[in-house]
Amino acid sequence: MRDRDSGAGVDEVVTRSNAVVLRESKPLQHVARKESPPDHAARVNLVLDKISEQGIQSLTSEELKLLEEMSRKLRDS
Repeated sequence: MRDRDSGAGVDEVVTRSNAVVLRESKPLQHVARKESPPDHAARVNLVLDKISEQGIQSLTSEELKLLEEMSRKLRDS
């Protein structure tokens, strides 16, 4: 094995080493927490109540997505 000071270039030393280069990490994505069935049902009921009171056009995109997911689950079961 050659000594680092005996002429080996810096690039060669780094290449030969198993050093880990730290790099800037990407921001963490939002990870949804697991929701209990009663909590999920309560959330769906709130959305259904909102539809009853204000109409389906009042729903946010997140609320619409929740209804679509619930509808898909009901069709598949």
